[in-house]
Amino acid sequence: IEIWNLDVLDPLEPTATLGGEDFSEDAKRRKRALKKKGKKKRTIYKPDSHEDAVLALAWNKTHRQLLLSASGDTSVKLWDVTTQACTHTFANLHTDKAAAVRWHPVEGSVFASAGFDRRVAVLDARQPDGVGTFALPADPESITWDPHRPFHVVLACEDGTILGRDVRQLAADVYVLPQAHEGLSSLEFAPLVPGLAATAGQDKVVRLWDMHADPAPVGVAYKTMAAGKLFGLGFSGDDAFTLACGGTKDILAVWDTSSTPEVAARFSGRALSPPTTYAADQADGGGGWGAGHDDEEKEEAHGEGMRVAGEEDAAAGETATAEGAAMAAVAVAAAEVRQSQQKAKAGKKKKGGRGRK
Repeated sequence: IEIWNLDVLDPLEPTATLGGEDFSEDAKRRKRALKKKGKKKRTIYKPDSHEDAVLALAWNKTHRQLLLSASGDTSVKLWDVTTQACTHTFANLHTDKAAAVRWHPVEGSVFASAGFDRRVAVLDARQPDGVGTFALPADPESITWDPHRPFHVVLACEDGTILGRDVRQLAADVYVLPQAHEGLSSLEFAPLVPGLAATAGQDKVVRLWDMHADPAPVGVAYKTMAAGKLFGLGFSGDDAFTLACGGTKDILAVWDTSSTPEVAARFSGRALSPPTTYAADQADGGGGWGAGHDDEEKEEAHGEGMRVAGEEDAAAGETATAEGAAMAAVAVAAAEVRQSQQKAKAGKKKKGGRGRK
């Protein structure tokens, strides 16, 4: 697993590497020893590394140093990006390839995973033995949570089925849409439009759904994209109705769904305002992530994200290897500047009237 800093132009190497093949001298000696014994050559991995393909990743938006990975070796691993170490391996969630994983949008320690054993596991990472499970009708292609009904976990399956469950009552489905999409490959909710969801598939089509319709979700619109067979899609976090998707043609196709009359008629009154972003805060004259604001209403608008970012900025001087994400680099640099200024002031006070060197 490689983590790259996108604020660095043409970087030579990733900011952090989690797991993977071990190229240390000790590993080389072990390989030579195996070769001498005539044993079949095999890959030697770093401690706690996955030992098969990594099939899914999920970054925790509440605890931003935490990353989940799902692998073909059937395990799900929890990583601390700050230390570049695996803090826990969930080895018993699945008996076949772990294909999808996603953090809960509100409860920062809860996540759900799905595997080719056609099983979904829901648990709190702090209590790994308390696992809730339910079965799927086919292999999973995508897993997500409804951000506006956050106890609903929603699965997209290989046979085209969309399935929703309330994690508080795992015994029964909230809804099932059989054969909702041909060659279904991805499902995502719009973070700023309650109920709006999109699916993509190998039929080259993106379909839009009202998942909050009563009594059951309904299809609203669809569009054939120019990206070939589709493998993934996502909504913008800033522009409520804009989504992008990609497929076999190696291009990114963007759709302003509000230009579709059916979407505008059904969802225009539901759209929410986007949260304050770093760029918008700077343009408004703010001090950026971690800076103080006198206006209490503005502070509330920043919400939990600003609180977490402020804590990271304060701790950045102590965590020089912080997260590897773009904001971590900014926070560390700011902390170093403040420390050097404080040292310079302290030096001047100590010298007093004895002059300067």
